[in-house]
Amino acid sequence: MDAATVDRSHQREFPAWFRTRIQELRVTNPSDITDDIYALACGPDPWVSSFSACISNGTRFDTESRGKHRRTQNSGVVVKGEHQSKAVDFYGVLIDILQLKYMGWRHLFLFRCEWFDVGDARRGIHVGDHITSVNTSRKWYKDEPFVLACQAAQVFYLQDNSKHGNWSVVQRVTSRNTYDVPIIPSEHGDEDDDQNLNYAAFQENEPSYAVLEPEEDDNGISSPLHRTDVSPIDVPGDTVLGDAIPTPGDDDFIDDELDENDDYESSSSEDLVTDTGTSSDDDFFFFKLRYLSRK
Repeated sequence: MDAATVDRSHQREFPAWFRTRIQELRVTNPSDITDDIYALACGPDPWVSSFSACISNGTRFDTESRGKHRRTQNSGVVVKGEHQSKAVDFYGVLIDILQLKYMGWRHLFLFRCEWFDVGDARRGIHVGDHITSVNTSRKWYKDEPFVLACQAAQVFYLQDNSKHGNWSVVQRVTSRNTYDVPIIPSEHGDEDDDQNLNYAAFQENEPSYAVLEPEEDDNGISSPLHRTDVSPIDVPGDTVLGDAIPTPGDDDFIDDELDENDDYESSSSEDLVTDTGTSSDDDFFFFKLRYLSRK
């Protein structure tokens, strides 16, 4: 039995075997089976949700159909995998985004993609020193279009003018506001990775900024604060401050100090009489406010 037959048999029979095995262990040794493993073994709901865009690992992905009428391109994907026991970068385009739901409100997202034929080094992909080109007209792995959303990285495809046909240059990018910070290895073996938080943050050995020395004249004074080419002018202090400080006689002056002779408790309806001798509606309204404020 060759390797391809074993893989097909494994894909066809493993889900049923895994579900039966986990259900048996759930009965005999319930403490050994977590809720996540049990929900995974039982399989997803038969109903799935489809989306045309999503954000995964801080990167926005759009399906190919959504990006056809847009100036931006967010449908290119690359996934690291294996082909015949060799590491391969699978390049493709995003066709659909599916959400699978499991028991206990668990869910995950799958990308359905079309993969380009990167297995053919002559007609499918050309790898140079600095440029990688793929033939977008040749497809590969049509029976395995799904990958986890967290496994996919984003790439852009630019037309390769140096070749005839449907060849595109692969442009890898780094998402904005994301940084590849190196991980400091732990000195305590295989202990919890959370202990790495106790170590000092990563810092370069050499600074990446330049220090500018100030320029000095013959007298040793750097950046003098007075001019020697003009005569000084004396400005009286009251000329500047006198115009800046408002006085009580000004129309724009607002006095927030309360007069001790003001008696708000003696306000009555008789004080709110207009020139005609009758109380207006506005005056009555303010009187009510004063009356209520005393309560």
